[in-house]
Amino acid sequence: MRQIKKLTNLIIFTFILFTYFVIPFIGIQLNNSNTYNPSDNNEINIDLSPSSSIAQFYSYSSELEGYTGKDKSKYDIYLKECLVNITNSAQDNPTNIKIIVHFKDSLSKEDRIKVLDSVFIDYKLITNYDIISGIYLEINPNLLVENSRLIENNVAITKVYKSKNYQYPSFQEDNLQPSALDEDLYSNWWLSAVGAEDLPYDGSGVKVAVIDTGIYPHSDLTIINNSNFVLNESISNFNDDVGHGTHVAGIIAGDGSGSSGKYRGIAPGTLLINARAGNASGLQDGDIIKAMELLSTYNKITVYSV
Repeated sequence: MRQIKKLTNLIIFTFILFTYFVIPFIGIQLNNSNTYNPSDNNEINIDLSPSSSIAQFYSYSSELEGYTGKDKSKYDIYLKECLVNITNSAQDNPTNIKIIVHFKDSLSKEDRIKVLDSVFIDYKLITNYDIISGIYLEINPNLLVENSRLIENNVAITKVYKSKNYQYPSFQEDNLQPSALDEDLYSNWWLSAVGAEDLPYDGSGVKVAVIDTGIYPHSDLTIINNSNFVLNESISNFNDDVGHGTHVAGIIAGDGSGSSGKYRGIAPGTLLINARAGNASGLQDGDIIKAMELLSTYNKITVYSV
């Protein structure tokens, strides 16, 4: 009987001890673990409400990074990469970029403008194309981020491309100096390289358009037309300030008159059309398409695009 009474007292004592000491101690620790301590957090409190532009930036950034399929977004891969870089750095006023917006083929040129006006509050129209159902424009990339939902949900817009810039390699060494041409060292190797040293024709009457950095008016070349398609350049600037376009034109149609026929092109009778679509900064996709659009109006013409 005494043993039962001692056991009962022990149980009661243990229960009282657990209730008054152990449970309160656990509660205090749990409460402390959920308490926010400003000294433990050095982050700035940023407004991430739905109306916050920063919230829109970072929300769209994570979505862009999550795209793995090419057909999941109307933005092409180069444009997505550009926008992700902008949103990750949270730039308020990034530099404008050039894009090409492609529409449904059935849409008229006038309706394309109406669609753009319904999506963007500000942009610079460069070209409303004829040969493709698209518009070449300059725009602040922030607008592409902020209006991504409108673009994705607009059935009239099929794709948005970032106009790529194709740059030329260049020499940066200071010790490169021009030297006199040694005829014994520089043979007309390109003719034999392509098997064109004994062709039965010389290209007489054939028109070839060269979309490049322009063509210098060299005496070896017969240029019948000049055009400039580079944005923000004078339309009367047809010259080649890089040398690439002239080099290409010489291989195609140089008649060799400046070297007594020694250094002639493959088809010296060819008539050249100079389509300057680039400069020392490179060639833009949008400017190349502009050049091709005009050249498409010519009859029986071969187009060479770098």
